[in-house]
Order: sequence, then C-alpha cells, then structure tokens
Amino acid sequence: MIQMNLTHAQKAKTVMIGAMYRQGRKLDFSPNIQSMIQHWPANHRLLSLCSGRYNQQWARYCILSSSNDGWIFLEDDQGQGRNIHIRGNSVIDLPTSDPFDGLRFVQNDPEHEQHLWLGYLSYDMGRWVEVLPQNTKRDRGWEVGVMHACEGWLVYDMADQSWQACGAWANTLPDWLTQVFDSASNQSTSSYDLHYTISDFVGEVDSQTHEQNVQKTLDYISAGDIFEANIAQRFSASFSGGHMATRGLFLDMLNVSPSWYAGYMECLTYDGAERILASISPELFLEVDQHNHVVTRPIKGTRPAHVDPQELLDSVKDWAELNMVVDMMRNDLGRVCAYRTVRVIQERIIESHPTIHHGVATIEGTLKKDKDLYDLLRSAMPGGSITGAPKVRAMEIIEELESVRRGPYTGGIGLIYQNQMLMNIAIRTAAIEMDANGSGVLDYSVGGGIVADSVPREEFDETLDKMAAMKRAIKQGHYRQY
Repeated sequence: MIQMNLTHAQKAKTVMIGAMYRQGRKLDFSPNIQSMIQHWPANHRLLSLCSGRYNQQWARYCILSSSNDGWIFLEDDQGQGRNIHIRGNSVIDLPTSDPFDGLRFVQNDPEHEQHLWLGYLSYDMGRWVEVLPQNTKRDRGWEVGVMHACEGWLVYDMADQSWQACGAWANTLPDWLTQVFDSASNQSTSSYDLHYTISDFVGEVDSQTHEQNVQKTLDYISAGDIFEANIAQRFSASFSGGHMATRGLFLDMLNVSPSWYAGYMECLTYDGAERILASISPELFLEVDQHNHVVTRPIKGTRPAHVDPQELLDSVKDWAELNMVVDMMRNDLGRVCAYRTVRVIQERIIESHPTIHHGVATIEGTLKKDKDLYDLLRSAMPGGSITGAPKVRAMEIIEELESVRRGPYTGGIGLIYQNQMLMNIAIRTAAIEMDANGSGVLDYSVGGGIVADSVPREEFDETLDKMAAMKRAIKQGHYRQY
C-alpha cells in the first residue's frame, strides 16, 4: 500500500456541498435524517442523498428535497433517444436526441440557474456513447435518465446535527416542511404505514448459468479479447406496501449497511408509473467541485465483513482487478482533463464497512477549460469498475451474456448544481416498479469483475455476499421507528 497526500481529495466533497450549504439559512431544528424521511408527507415526492454514517472525508452532508419538474430521457422502440423537459403540466420535447446535450440544455436554462438537480443516469446512457448490440431484454419501464429540478432543498450536516434550508427554501420554508420538522423533532410516531412485504428473490438466471457466463468471459480473456469484464445477474421479488413502504425499506437498508453514498429517489416518470430507487452504494463515481477538480474512487475486490481484511489486501487477483480499472479511469478522465492533472493520489487501500470490505483507489484530475460536466459524463459513463477493460469490448460481452437490461443498476445516482456534480455508482441498489395498488416488482442486481484467475463458483458466491445487506434488511420484516 502506498499512502499519498489526500489534502485536495479529502476536501473536495466538503467544499462542493459546503458551497451549497453556506448559501442556506440555518434552522432551529435537529432531528436526524432517518426521522425526517419517516415523517416526509406522502403527497410530496421524496428525493434524498444521504450518508448512513458520518465521515469527515467522504460523508458529512445529506440532502432532502422534492420536485415535480425536471428532465427525462427515453429510449423508444427503435432504440432512438428522446429528451423531455417537464415543467408543471407541460411536456416539452427538446431539439436533440443525445442525452448529454439534452441534460446540458435544460440545466443551462436561465430558469434553472439556481436549481439543484437530483436524480439518476442509468447504465444504458452508455448506448449513446458507444454503438452496442441490442441483445438484452428491455422488460422494465425505467427511463434512461431522470433529473429533478429542485427550487429548494435541505442540507443536514452530520458533524453538528444541524439543518440548513437552501435555494428558495432559504427565504421561506413551506408550511408542510415546517410540519415535518415539528413531527420529526418531537419524535412522534409517523402516521404513515412504512411496512412492506417482499417475496423470496428469484434469479434471472440460475447458478449454473451464471457460472457458465463467467466461464465464457474467461474464454474471451484467454483469447485476448479483454483483460476483465464485470458480469452481473438480476434477482427479483414481488413488493407490496406502496411508495411509503419503500421509504421504510430504504431506512432498513441504511440501518443494516450505513453506506457513504446512499440515495433514495421517488422518480419523475413519463408514463406516470411509480418507480423508486433505494441505493446503499459505497462507491463514488464522479465528484466535481466549483474549481473543476474531479475525483473518482473505483472499487474492486470484496469480502464479507466477518473475513479478515488482510485476506483481501493479500489477494493478487483483486489487486490486478483494481489496477486495470484505475488505468481505465485515468484514460477516461484524460480525455477531458488538462494535461498532467490526472494522477492516482491514493493507490489501493482496503476500506471496511459494516457489512463488507472493499479495495479502493483514488484518482483526480482537472477539467480542461473547454470541457464541462456533460463532456465528463460522456467520457466516463458507464464507470470502469462495472464494465471492464477494454471498456467497449467488455460492454459488448456484457450485452451478449447478461439476459436483461441493467437500467439504473451500475449507472449513477446523485446531484448536479451549476458546474458541480456528485454521482455514486448505483450498486447495492433496489429498483422498484409499482402499480396503482402499491404492488410491484423489486429488482436487485449484483455482479463482479472477472479476470484471468477467476473461479466461476467463487464468482457466484461473491454475488451472494453482495446480496447479504439487502437480505438482512428484509429479514427484519418491518420498518423500525427512528
């Protein structure tokens, strides 16, 4: 392990969200983030980015907001893109079929100059970066990308348990939000039913098929096609309880695995359906501060928390896996960052979380003067840690071997504010689609990086390790009051 000076990277997240934080008005309330989510009213869409536990370096601030306006990117039946701007009851088609140009267009609109954007960009944004085969089934209704335009938002500082109202809410806090603070501060029992019922998970493929897919990947590696590919599988279960219950599920997930880059989104949809993301991701995809400083922290290598982390540290396979991803991310950043600014500022370390150990590295760069966030997204999506190397060939193999579209899984969930951005890699993420009766399907996908010395059975077992936090959350059987 090599330790390097992390001064700039350590400050990046604090500086970025801190800039929004200082623009707000401090509030005389001090409930925790869980209690606020518990009392958030049913008739206001809940959008949240929150860290499950405090870390001064990477996880200090949480955000809550609500909005019914924003940007949606769709894929039609012919695989063509459609950018839509939602403004109240208006649905406006934008004059471009490219998602990155569409996102830039709406966020540069003077009307949205002071807005915070919260939402997700799916793995399938990559289909507008590279030409890929169309082998996987598109059997869910997820939009390719959704970002909500938030006029006001709340920032919770876990360092001192204080709240700031920002944006339009800094001037006037809505009455309904004051009531939320009152209820959450008094620790009253929520009037909403946050209980849920989830059936047993069923894999889209069985263990034998997944192991065969790993072996096919190994054959591609032996043939010299690739060095590595991330192969995933989707597990699905029926879900009932309504979107209030999905908040209960998210809080249970966060309680079991208090990750640094968690997020919960009751997503704006084009067809009016209910689609909810509940993510407990430990991985930072992209972070850009107001000085155009970029940080990415790819993760490769996983062990359950009960295993000695030294086992992961000593693993040559996992070390090689992360090194390949680091080289790929350096290349992705290098296309849009200034010459000689891209560097690895922390080589592989082992980070231990409540349920899991991960190998992680930290890379930084500075955007060129003629490049912006949307150029960075186009260059980096999908993330190197969840595709493979070389990236394009790995994505083609993923399309061949995986049976269904990934959708939001392994895309990014996060925020954009003016020229600043924070996105996770949407792993450990439940994607829930529900009908008007509050019943639907919950998808939870898991995968792993395959390299030359991977063992198919061990790779399948690793996917089960990554399911552990979700299964423990569900095993609780009900939402616990906070």
